[in-house]
Amino acid sequence: MQIILASGSPRRQELFSWLGLDFETMIPEVDESIRKGEEPGEYCSRISRDKADSIGLSYRQALVIAADTIVVVHGRILGQPAH
Repeated sequence: MQIILASGSPRRQELFSWLGLDFETMIPEVDESIRKGEEPGEYCSRISRDKADSIGLSYRQALVIAADTIVVVHGRILGQPAH
């Protein structure tokens, strides 16, 4: 089965390589804007789903894996970590 990592993150690519998986990397194009009133967990889940869907719709027979990482302080989403 084809495995696709829907991420441009070098760290995620490194982790997948450590696992010895044969995978391809594709960078999804999604709108990562925070919606008004969206909680951090909801936001992170929605973005991860959107990333997987953006690739998975074209690769229906593949296992598409996506994730998102955000920084949250006192319930406020600050964005993605720099490193």
